Amino acid sequence: MLATVGYEGVTFEGVAESVGCSRATLYRRFTSRFELVADTINATLDATEPTTPLDNRSARENLLWHARTSAEFMREGHGRALMSLSEAGNRNPELSALMARREQRAKDFYYAEFRRVRGGLTQEKLAFAFDTLIGSILYHETSRNRRLSTRQLEALVDCTIAILRDETTSLGA
Repeated sequence: MLATVGYEGVTFEGVAESVGCSRATLYRRFTSRFELVADTINATLDATEPTTPLDNRSARENLLWHARTSAEFMREGHGRALMSLSEAGNRNPELSALMARREQRAKDFYYAEFRRVRGGLTQEKLAFAFDTLIGSILYHETSRNRRLSTRQLEALVDCTIAILRDETTSLGA
């Protein structure tokens, strides 16, 4: 529903109808639209986000695994929902704070892996690498509705690693 009608379009009536329950049932559990959406976001992302590196794998393998997971997640409508929530967050500080907390959890995972690639990275370099990798996945899977192949995801991860290692020219960071 977030992907199709956006945060402002989510209503208790619409959610109740789509899940086959009454509005009263929802109101017993959630006191506001924000609480309903926050619970949904947290449950969905908790089920898909790794919070620690995968054991006995290289940083590249961990980054590639998470890139694949992110691509699959984005193509199921979740990417459009995240974009909608990000936009709504510009008008809703509570929603903005929730989205920032969720993004930070993803960044913590990626930044740890990025530091395994190369130590001593600045926050600016870490943020640029994160935005480049995740932004590319979001763009292709959500905005362009283009399914990324394993080879393309490998290329994105390898480009991100090159950015971290300063193996590219004219980065400015």
